[in-house]
Amino acid sequence: MRIGIDGRELLRSNVTGIGRYLRNFLSSQVVRCSPHEFVVYGNQFTSPELSGPNVRFRIVPEHITLWWDQVVLSRLAREDRIDLFLSPYDKGPLLLPCPLALTVHDLSFVSFPEHGAFRSRAYFGTRKLMARRADLIITVSKSSKRDILRLFGVREDRIKVVPNGVPDEYSRVEDKSLIERIKHRYRIPGDYILYVGNFKPHKNVRCLIDAYKELPDMLKDKYYLVLCGRRDKFRKEVEIRVRSLRLEGRVIFLDFVPEEDMPVLYSGAEVFVFPSLYEGFGLPPLEAMACGTPVICSDSSSLPEVVGEAGVLVDPNRPELFAEAMERVLTDGELREDLRSKGLRRSRRFSAEDFSRRLLEILEELA
Repeated sequence: MRIGIDGRELLRSNVTGIGRYLRNFLSSQVVRCSPHEFVVYGNQFTSPELSGPNVRFRIVPEHITLWWDQVVLSRLAREDRIDLFLSPYDKGPLLLPCPLALTVHDLSFVSFPEHGAFRSRAYFGTRKLMARRADLIITVSKSSKRDILRLFGVREDRIKVVPNGVPDEYSRVEDKSLIERIKHRYRIPGDYILYVGNFKPHKNVRCLIDAYKELPDMLKDKYYLVLCGRRDKFRKEVEIRVRSLRLEGRVIFLDFVPEEDMPVLYSGAEVFVFPSLYEGFGLPPLEAMACGTPVICSDSSSLPEVVGEAGVLVDPNRPELFAEAMERVLTDGELREDLRSKGLRRSRRFSAEDFSRRLLEILEELA
């Protein structure tokens, strides 16, 4: 079988969530040892580094996104006689000569639109149309599946849940000197509480800032709050909140951190906190658990499904409850060790190889 894949998120200079999704799949032993051929379509920004005996890249410049989405991909699929097409997005070519599998990671654009009313309605309309055109919708959690059923109105048997996986590189780092080198590299002068993610409103970082402010002075003096996320248009509001609460110097913004440094950064944190209002899956808490770091996160959307009883779940609308949870974890060594061991066990249920195996099985069934 020849499987076509939209691989534009495999970027040369940046690691996105969808790029990681594709990287985990294409680099897995499940894919590398399969009898199928994978043709990955990319544009001028795509890195072909995952090429292999059964993984081939076709790079075609992209100038107008809609044209590339609908015309170029359909033409390439015909030329290559693709048997099945996998899109890692909630969009895909409508004129394919083969079955189409879309990936809907979440529907945050419905509850937390980033554009005006007209553009938001148009975006939702096109995504709903594409979902109904697709032969199969792949999603990453039962929570997202419920959202798709409710908002897109597609048949339940056309939706398959394939939870994300964590690569083996995400594991506990015990080397204290390595942790200290990473702290020095990113100018973290002491022990720290960690958040990883962007600064969009639904990530609810303001709640974390407010919760950190409510910690006893003794704990704020001992633990910095480290916010790890690429600078975006929403970060300025968070920076303003930090200044208004006079937390400059205690809250550290890291901007971009290469993936190879992330396991060390997670392992060095005393606790990982994730106050998001909405997630389709929620990979950062899982990565933190895989690195043996205690997790506190919201009890909303997919997060209880991912974290289970291995973390402390908190109402994301209550900063004072996040403050209480952080104080409890930071001051109770036995609780921290219990959360570490539970998190490590929980994370093993979400391996990258299991994710790849399940995804490939579903594609084979569709074909």
